[in-house]
Amino acid sequence: FIAPKKKFQLGGADVYVESAVSVEYYKTNSYWGASGQIKSINGLEFTYAPDNSYNRNAGVVGKLAGVGKTKVTYWVDAGYTERGKYRGKIKSLGARKFDYEGWSSWGEKAGMVGRLIRLGELKIGYYDTDYALGYKGKIESIGEVEFTYYRDSYENKRADIVGKFKLQTGYDERLIIR
Repeated sequence: FIAPKKKFQLGGADVYVESAVSVEYYKTNSYWGASGQIKSINGLEFTYAPDNSYNRNAGVVGKLAGVGKTKVTYWVDAGYTERGKYRGKIKSLGARKFDYEGWSSWGEKAGMVGRLIRLGELKIGYYDTDYALGYKGKIESIGEVEFTYYRDSYENKRADIVGKFKLQTGYDERLIIR
């Protein structure tokens, strides 16, 4: 994988392009809170989360809200999203929905509250039990791809490799891992 040559920071996101022929910026303060942000690159327009009470309370004012016709939304509601620690995180990117582990006593104990557990149809699993010493909380699977780490053993402790990445198995055509 070779990243395109130019990188731009847009509302908390990195955007890479091979070449930038033209770049326009928002020049005035407005309801959109986009003054000084990039308005377009090579004619592709970008919009940002507006400055309103919902977005302000969720901390998303000025975050990327659209790339061309693709809309980006964030969890801005109060209450359960706050307790679930996903308020202010991406809710959708176009038609793809982002789901997070909500609050539960189990989730709190396992350190899972607020973690991304589904991206569209792609399920994300984590090691979350006490037998996973050394790698509890790390990604266990993404779709059909599974990840293993070095277990807690005498040899692995001596080598200081407990919890380090060991093996990736499986294949999922919806996923590119780089």
